[in-house]
Amino acid sequence: MALTFVQQKNAEDNYYDPVTYKVFNEHTHIVAIKTSGNVFSRESIDRLNIKPGHWHDLVTDEKFSRADIITLQDPHNIEKKDLSRFDHLKKNLKVPNEEIEAMRKDPMRGLNVAAAGSTVSAVLKELAKDKETSKSASTNATPTQQGLVAESSIASSKGLTPYNASVFSTGKAAASFTSTSLTPATKTEVEIIDEEDFMFSHIKEKGYVKISTNLGDLNVELYCDRAPRTCYNFFMLARKGYYDNTEFHRLIPGFMIQGGDPTGTGKGGESYWGKPFGDEFHLRNAYKHTSRGMLSMANHGKDTNGSQFFITFRETPHLNNKHTVFGRVVGGDSVLSKFESIPIDQVTDKPLKLLKINTILIFDDPFEKYKERLSKRLQKEKSEVEAVEEKLKRKEIREKDRITWFGTTLSDAAKKEQTVVGSSTGGSTVGKYLNQNNSGKLTGTQKRPGDLVAMGEEIGVKQAAKRRKGFGDLSGW
Repeated sequence: MALTFVQQKNAEDNYYDPVTYKVFNEHTHIVAIKTSGNVFSRESIDRLNIKPGHWHDLVTDEKFSRADIITLQDPHNIEKKDLSRFDHLKKNLKVPNEEIEAMRKDPMRGLNVAAAGSTVSAVLKELAKDKETSKSASTNATPTQQGLVAESSIASSKGLTPYNASVFSTGKAAASFTSTSLTPATKTEVEIIDEEDFMFSHIKEKGYVKISTNLGDLNVELYCDRAPRTCYNFFMLARKGYYDNTEFHRLIPGFMIQGGDPTGTGKGGESYWGKPFGDEFHLRNAYKHTSRGMLSMANHGKDTNGSQFFITFRETPHLNNKHTVFGRVVGGDSVLSKFESIPIDQVTDKPLKLLKINTILIFDDPFEKYKERLSKRLQKEKSEVEAVEEKLKRKEIREKDRITWFGTTLSDAAKKEQTVVGSSTGGSTVGKYLNQNNSGKLTGTQKRPGDLVAMGEEIGVKQAAKRRKGFGDLSGW
């Protein structure tokens, strides 16, 4: 049974009772009618149905009984607040936590192994070897999730900054220093942006496809720069043939034609990710239902987009801020006119003549272009990193290969030669006193050791410089 909630058309988007217009909150007793699916407050049902004995739906006037009243929320029923009766506690159902799952896979995650001692480190190394051996045995295992391109893990494997790294950190270091419940983290980790979100922020072009039907072709321009997630979903479904041989199951002349459901009932179809995705009509400069031929997503509520879409036959402003416009028909208006002229079943709005999509041909896909550019960029970075590593390896080999035939290391011989250092006069000295001049001559300021002995000076002792006496100095008298 599908529930029908009435929502306010304002910024808060609150749900309310369609009869009394009272907004639902956590203190409201809310019920639903099984036959129609409409949702009311219990107060309205008591006053307008039960007490007067008027057992007709207050909106659709359908008949119902007391057994058809289903309670959705009853804040006054204390038994409903008994936690031991909750279904998820009885069946032990839990929402998976990524951090806890990571700890289960790696119990030593977040521990300072270096501070645990050499014995613990040796044991962990042995365990790591056993783990690697078990991994190598299962070489045919496939990854659970792949990136947009095959080279997306190059940066992380080489220690470089990933291409989709954010300017912000994960905040684990700050959180661990301010909370005793977290494992201390001394390394600041960069926050990684989701690959698809990163791609959507870099798409600035429009895409083009041709929807081939049994009545003709529709050339469509897709607003990839204004509704990137919706367009990416449409491209990926069309690329794998999801829309091939599907019917247009709903047609309202003067309004729109709807398709994209493989079951042909209007209740099927799913997105490329296998689950509903969010609306994009709130994004900046999002397109509206302003003219004939606008391509928009069909849904059954907020953020419930799947695979179904519709094409308008006229301007439909009442659909703005309810459905995401992601394209428009730029060629084939005569085909739209043919669709609009087909007779329909007045009860189900189903066309009495078969209208189907043969296939969707992709002319220009900005997302594939982005993936190709990204792949080339990552491959180039990988080649540059490998070239630098190869250069360092060759340098290391050259440094090791510096031993002569007699077993002397050239680097050690060079160190010994450094004992001969330059003197203050520009020549070179051996040891502390002996000069080695190319000319073999002494300068006027230099003296032979024999001259120093004859003058009574000590060899190796620096002589104090004679201070020049002034006119008032009488020490020499």
